[in-house]
Amino acid sequence: MPRGWGGSALDHWRSSSVRWAAVPFCLGLASYLPQFFLPPTGRIVHGLVLLVGAALWVVAEAQASRRATATA
Repeated sequence: MPRGWGGSALDHWRSSSVRWAAVPFCLGLASYLPQFFLPPTGRIVHGLVLLVGAALWVVAEAQASRRATATA
């Protein structure tokens, strides 16, 4: 499997414990090109959605990592 954003996103989605955190991040990535046709407030909202999605992803991965090391 190729690594990078695509491989990382697939690994993240396959991890059932943190799957919910991928949804806002995917929405932010899907709105990347359409944001350029929006007014400035739409671009700000796009950035906030991407920020929230990335932050949720980091928090979910950190919690999953802590759980994995606690059981090992």
